[in-house]
Amino acid sequence: MIADPLLNITDVRLVDEPGPNVGRVEIVVDGVYGTICDSNFDYNDADMICKSVNF
Repeated sequence: MIADPLLNITDVRLVDEPGPNVGRVEIVVDGVYGTICDSNFDYNDADMICKSVNF
């Protein structure tokens, strides 16, 4: 199955934070929170997520 590259992402958050600047990234797609689970998620994606949560 091939994922749609154009997701309707409307929010990003960190959850289960054991400390500052640490946690699991969740995104909202079509109104539902879910964990990012993608083998193609790389440093550039992580950098964008960090910037979106003001880190």
